[in-house]
Amino acid sequence: MQRSSDGSTCEPCPIGSFKSADDMVCMMCPTGRTTMSKASKSLEACHIKICFPGTILDASTFKCEPCDFGTYMDEYDGRICKTCPVSTTTYQLGANSAKMCEWTNQCKASTHNCHWLAACIDLPDENHKKMYSCKCKPGFVGNGFHCVDACDGFCQNGGSCLKTGRGETRCICASGFGGRRCQLAEGN
Repeated sequence: MQRSSDGSTCEPCPIGSFKSADDMVCMMCPTGRTTMSKASKSLEACHIKICFPGTILDASTFKCEPCDFGTYMDEYDGRICKTCPVSTTTYQLGANSAKMCEWTNQCKASTHNCHWLAACIDLPDENHKKMYSCKCKPGFVGNGFHCVDACDGFCQNGGSCLKTGRGETRCICASGFGGRRCQLAEGN
């Protein structure tokens, strides 16, 4: 224990320091070392390695362990990982900053890779992986990450492509051709 800065009370030495009977004030542990708890009484208590940001001290093994998904530690010598804000998580172990907490809804956060002509559909994250799907908007075809006009190359043999209000395609065939895509020669 040591006197508070105003001298009115006694307070325990903080984690990372100690005070023996011969010391007037709490002494800091040597660089890179810390104590298990507050109120340590000797230099021997400084036997624990300081944990870097992104990790915390496991009190049972005295080893630094990475923060789990959805948590982070932005300080040295952390003991309890901090929880990400609501609707955010970390997508890797050992996050060392609140900036590593990302929205779990990639569509809303605009962190998806859908094509600009596609709609983003948020899915529940699975195994700590971002999950969403992309679907081309009506009148466009593709895998959602790449979309093209549904009329591109749709009608054959000089046919003209039209799209309905719902984006469905229809061909106006040139004289002498028929079929859904004007692929059939008439009269053959």
